[in-house]
Amino acid sequence: MNLRDTLSGPLLGQLAASGVLICFIGYQATATIGQSVVECMTSFLFLAYNLFDFYMICRWCQEITNQSANVGEAIYCSGWECGVSKLPGVRSTIMFVIARANKPLVLTAGGMYDLSLTSYTSRISQSKALEFAGPLETAFFASVYRLSFVVGLSTSDDYFLYTAYSSFIRIISALVVWFEIWSVLGNNDVSLDQIISSVNVIFIHLVTFWKLVTMVKNKRVFKKLAKALESSSFDMSTQRRKGIVNYWVLINNKYLKVVLTLGCLTLIVWELYPMIDELKFNLMVDVKLPFEYQSLLTYMATYTAVAIMFAYASLMVIISEVIMQAHLIRLICQFDVLADCFENIFEECAEEFPDLNKHELVKDASFVDKYVKRLGDLVTQHREILDQTNDLRTILSAPLLGQLACSGLLICFVGYQATATIAENLGKFVMSLLYLGYNMFTWYLMCRWCEEITIKSQRIGQAAYFSGWESGISLAPGARASIILVIARANKPLVFVAGGMYSLSLSSYTSLVKASYSALNILLTMSHE
Repeated sequence: MNLRDTLSGPLLGQLAASGVLICFIGYQATATIGQSVVECMTSFLFLAYNLFDFYMICRWCQEITNQSANVGEAIYCSGWECGVSKLPGVRSTIMFVIARANKPLVLTAGGMYDLSLTSYTSRISQSKALEFAGPLETAFFASVYRLSFVVGLSTSDDYFLYTAYSSFIRIISALVVWFEIWSVLGNNDVSLDQIISSVNVIFIHLVTFWKLVTMVKNKRVFKKLAKALESSSFDMSTQRRKGIVNYWVLINNKYLKVVLTLGCLTLIVWELYPMIDELKFNLMVDVKLPFEYQSLLTYMATYTAVAIMFAYASLMVIISEVIMQAHLIRLICQFDVLADCFENIFEECAEEFPDLNKHELVKDASFVDKYVKRLGDLVTQHREILDQTNDLRTILSAPLLGQLACSGLLICFVGYQATATIAENLGKFVMSLLYLGYNMFTWYLMCRWCEEITIKSQRIGQAAYFSGWESGISLAPGARASIILVIARANKPLVFVAGGMYSLSLSSYTSLVKASYSALNILLTMSHE
């Protein structure tokens, strides 16, 4: 306690200093990438020192909190059940110790900011979107907001330093894509393999920019959709529905980690491959630069600059997938909770009338009024979710068509590249295989979540059918019509369509893979001839 009180003020100062240094030194490091390698490396080392120093403080503070909480568990397992608690004063002492341990010691900076690993991660990637997010929005979108903040894609942070950082990141990401396009259009003697290698990267970056521009143009709609979980009509009053929400939160976090792991692993292999290939002064991606870099010093500077530019452009690809996945899973969760509400509406309304059986309930005016009001609220919630889904479906229709075409081409071209290099260049084969796996997996997830929304929207009708209308409650004014209309609407499921032409489902995913495989066979046949 004395140590906590003594260090509270200084820790607040270090907290503020760390936040400012992370921001300023990070900006300085990225701004000097192409100007001075020494200054850039110095800034990165200073940044790493400050990040690690603050991380260690937060880690040990959290360890103190954890260990102080463990004291209560240790006392509980100390053998009091053997009868020793009957000794004078022992029982009360044990209870007081456990009660005190249940309120663990938390070191705070200035009495305002808890120091822990959670606060550390939020400090280095604290977006304003998180500050104004509710608990459910945070559960689904906290990681998305933090990742978007780091990559310069946050639309909620508009202060000067972040705007400058975000603009710089977007410029260098667009610049590396332009250098990729220039390498194809500016060279007359490029081979088919070189064209395919460049097209594989160019297409996915261009489609990603298209998706991100669409998201920025509709940022208010996306923010409204993210906050839909905080609506008063979203009912989580039962443990069963809380379990449903927690299940989808875990699913969202699980596949977010899988996408990040696969994407970052692919990116790392791409970044490191030029160091082990047999070509001199080779870069991780085919680009045409307005200067020569055939000397060791200029090559190191160019390699570092292009690696960072390519990394940011590729991270934007990964983050765009994560953002879309979070919004789709959030819709699935809403449909799942609503189906549970419809299915258990009769039993939940009857809980306030424990003395009445089912036949007496439908004749009780208070119960009928409660049921009709509850049914009306669920119908309103159903319409809200349908509107949200239609908004998202309309916004993503065109970008999804671009991603569909891109996925088909990438499966074909990257598959060709992988098969062509399997016997000649193992490193290139592994790189192509990871890239192919990432693209196939992310498109599979997109089709899977879209099909899941279709299934869950249909399940609303099934849930309404099993809502207990046969008990006679359907004779209540408006109840019968509402149930029939809900079932009728659910019989026309929501289907995500790419460009209004291609329904997204697991069946369409397999069709795309088959079509791409057929095109790959044709391409391999042509290359052998």
